[in-house]
Amino acid sequence: MSERKLTKEWEVSAFDRVNNEWTTTMNHAYEPHVEIGEDLFTRQAVPTIIRPTKRIKPTRECSTTMFIGDTQFPFQDDRALSLARIAIQEIQPDTVVFVGDDLDMPTFSTFAQRSEWNSTLQGALDGLHEYIAQIKADSGAEVIKHEGNHDFRLERQIRQYNGDLLGLRRANAHHELGVLTVGYLLRLEELGVIHVTGYPNAEYWHEDHLKSFHGKYTVADGSTMARVISKSTVSCVQGHSHRAELVYRTFQDGRNQRTIFGLNPGTMCDFSKTPSGEFATDERGNITTQRPNWQQTVGLVYHNAEMASPHLLPITAEGIQIFDKTYRS
Repeated sequence: MSERKLTKEWEVSAFDRVNNEWTTTMNHAYEPHVEIGEDLFTRQAVPTIIRPTKRIKPTRECSTTMFIGDTQFPFQDDRALSLARIAIQEIQPDTVVFVGDDLDMPTFSTFAQRSEWNSTLQGALDGLHEYIAQIKADSGAEVIKHEGNHDFRLERQIRQYNGDLLGLRRANAHHELGVLTVGYLLRLEELGVIHVTGYPNAEYWHEDHLKSFHGKYTVADGSTMARVISKSTVSCVQGHSHRAELVYRTFQDGRNQRTIFGLNPGTMCDFSKTPSGEFATDERGNITTQRPNWQQTVGLVYHNAEMASPHLLPITAEGIQIFDKTYRS
């Protein structure tokens, strides 16, 4: 806090001819002074204020979980994300799951670097943090964020050059996350977000027959999700491939037949900005423009201990289609 500090004072005497007496006054000299407080050099982030929605959550006999595909900040598609928020506001899910790759971190990628990608990480962190906070406010839902291979780029980079930095915490903060971890940078604990780390092995179980994860591979010609559930006995939701898919498999389980599904909500990134979409390069470093087979939807699953009913809510030029109604941003 800035204030004036007294630096000098002195007496001044003068003879008063009217009263025939001497008078003495005190003069003071001041200079600006900044008080050094405990937070001058180490300041805490301003707390994120979440004002929960006043909407009444509908009564359901099952849980409702919505899945948002790879957002890849700073290459996010803001229109698609605003439409996803509309779906969340309308449906009021119990849980919202980000299936991973929510930060692109292009400067840590293997793609040929471009100058406009420099210094984009801070803005990406700020934007993703704010969006997650908005989701919490829109619905009061529990939020789960999966770690994806793009989110993992920062950790991989740090481990390659100085692994000690990854676990570095503030002094005597033994239970705190490392300062350079994605969870700490995004302030996920403050938002009450469950961060599913440990890519590529991390999974989150929603029911005994339903799990989500980021994903490890993409089938170039064919269905990625068909391959995923071909080796699974439970329904799976994943991201990674950027392709919206909903496929089923029925198999014999003892005397009974069981049907499971594989769901991928696609991506929420801007196709025209992502390195893998528009800026892939050939061996000479020339840009090889691609038109990737990517789609944008929001995944929705109604589930309980006995069943799971999956849906894809498509995002089109008109808006987002929520069953038989289209909502515009």
